[in-house]
Amino acid sequence: MDSVKSEPKVVESVSNRAGYVAVVLIPVALLLCPLLIDLKLMDESASPAPETEHAIKGKSSVTQKKESASKPEAEPEAKPESIPAPSPEPDEASEAASHKSASEQFDELIGQGVSSLNVGSYEKAEGCFREAYSISGFLGNDDPRKVKLFELIGRTYLARKNYNQAIQFLRYVQYYQQKRFGKDSREATRTTSLLSRAYQGLGRKTQSVD
Repeated sequence: MDSVKSEPKVVESVSNRAGYVAVVLIPVALLLCPLLIDLKLMDESASPAPETEHAIKGKSSVTQKKESASKPEAEPEAKPESIPAPSPEPDEASEAASHKSASEQFDELIGQGVSSLNVGSYEKAEGCFREAYSISGFLGNDDPRKVKLFELIGRTYLARKNYNQAIQFLRYVQYYQQKRFGKDSREATRTTSLLSRAYQGLGRKTQSVD
């Protein structure tokens, strides 16, 4: 009889516990359901469906093709080694003007020196010839005008009785005149005569010193 009486108590306690659990869990479930639904909706909106993603990719590729078609194709950039280095062209006009100016000045100095030499102004003549020699760099050593200048300098030294200097310049002139015109030419003969005078003057000077 005691066992029979205790069974209703066990059943009653179990039912009470089940009711308590139901009372607690049902409100919690009601609260969690809306939250889970919102989370699912947010997840779906954040990640587009495969079809939508494929459509977006297709649209972007079409847009890129249109933009690339509308833009002109850029020319390939040339490599530095394929570009020749620029080189300035020589200014022939300025060079000719400079050469002409020096040439004119040279001829002018020669004319002034010859005039001074003819009237016996040997010092002034020597100054003109020296200045002409200082700007004669544009002439070659065998240029006729330079050879003529050396002849005039030799004659001036001879007139001033500076025989050693006269001989040096006149021998230079004699060498180029014989090379160009021949040993028996009029030009070479004239220079040989001037050299003889210089050697004679040098001999007399040496004898007087002794």
